[in-house]
Amino acid sequence: MASIGGQAIPRRTLLLIASEALLTSFALLLAMGAMLRGTPSPWQILQNSLGLWRFLIALTICMLSFYYNDLYDLQVRQTLTRTSVKLTRGLGCALFLMAVVAYFSPRLSPGQGVALIAAPTIMLLIISSRIGLRATATQRRGAERLLLVGSGALGKRVLLEMADRGDMNCSVVGHLSEDEQAGSEQYSLPYLGAVRELERICKEQRIDRIVLSMRERRGGMPVRELMRLKFQGVRIDDPYSLYERMTGRIVVENISPSFFIFSNGFKVSRVTRSLKRVCDFIIALVGLVVTAPIMLLVAMAIQIEDRGPVFYCQNRVGANRAVFRIYKFRSMRVAAPGTTPSWTTDGDRRITRVGHYLRLFRIDELPQFLNVLRGDMSLVGPRPEQPYFCTLLEEKLPYFSYRHTVRPGITGWAQVKYGYGATTEDALRKLELDLFYIKHLSVSLDLAVMFETVKVVLFGRGK
Repeated sequence: MASIGGQAIPRRTLLLIASEALLTSFALLLAMGAMLRGTPSPWQILQNSLGLWRFLIALTICMLSFYYNDLYDLQVRQTLTRTSVKLTRGLGCALFLMAVVAYFSPRLSPGQGVALIAAPTIMLLIISSRIGLRATATQRRGAERLLLVGSGALGKRVLLEMADRGDMNCSVVGHLSEDEQAGSEQYSLPYLGAVRELERICKEQRIDRIVLSMRERRGGMPVRELMRLKFQGVRIDDPYSLYERMTGRIVVENISPSFFIFSNGFKVSRVTRSLKRVCDFIIALVGLVVTAPIMLLVAMAIQIEDRGPVFYCQNRVGANRAVFRIYKFRSMRVAAPGTTPSWTTDGDRRITRVGHYLRLFRIDELPQFLNVLRGDMSLVGPRPEQPYFCTLLEEKLPYFSYRHTVRPGITGWAQVKYGYGATTEDALRKLELDLFYIKHLSVSLDLAVMFETVKVVLFGRGK
């Protein structure tokens, strides 16, 4: 299964993207062939270098617009109406971007009228394709059959989450329990029998994957049966690694230090660190120059609203627990001296009217390009916390201090997957994401985070 930085990408999602890229390509080539004079066939468009560039730019714009409008977010089951709305919105974004390309570089435009012809064709093809998928139940055909072996709570949590996601294409058959008397009452999953009946049940139920989540493994694990099933092609997973690949998080509840000691990852080469630092510096420098006009307008808006300070400076904990001053645009009213720090919640009255929009589109974070240039922060990494909250959370959450083994970031895996947090429970979920990022830290994972950050910024998905 394909993955990005350690998180699995469901095959169904990849197939859907590939098939709809082909449908979109067909519609674009059909429209270009119909509108461009002297081009009798779509094949001749691709043989011409300029025509090929026009086609590739138009296709890229369409697919990015579809992606950023959540057309391929299959983690929740989508109705046809919801899909139609997202597709319409995505086509609208694509038409706008093609118009921008045509205005600034007419030579790279797919051609006058091409987008208007291609849009309804794309709509018809994609909607028809998805109706066909739903009608034939393709997404459930060949679904992987899963079996939970044991009574561990994490195993149940993993399987129920997998079954609830529309993109995983799996079916949870049931569970086997170590305790035969309590087995049928313990889970909402169907109880199929005792662990000692493992081989028979796997054969009868045609099991593809076993999730082993036994409360006590010593003496109770059916080692020989598992070995025989393994050699027969049945996949066997522990809930920790499966949960990590599926969700992009490392569960920290009830996990032992040996997981971190013996697990692959959590080691970044010097070459990767150096490359990351060079990219951070260059992008931060360019970012300051490009966003300078926006920052000037933001500073004026903050001053007009309440005449308070434009910037907000605060101590934060960085790599190796070094404390540094972070720079942000002020999005809240100035607190009284000596006020105890507190998390920001939805609808917090301290947030100003300008600050609401700054936080929604993450514009308040732009001055942190200066922190990146100074080396206090990276573009991508765990968000830096205040010393007060670090002390508080280190007492309540195991392994929280290990967030400080890398530079904190302006954006991060936890930010694009979870958003802002205002409780200890939120901090726990974000810690799971941060540990996953630290374990799989790489240039490709950083690129994926920045790619997702664009969606957060463009569509105002900050919390």
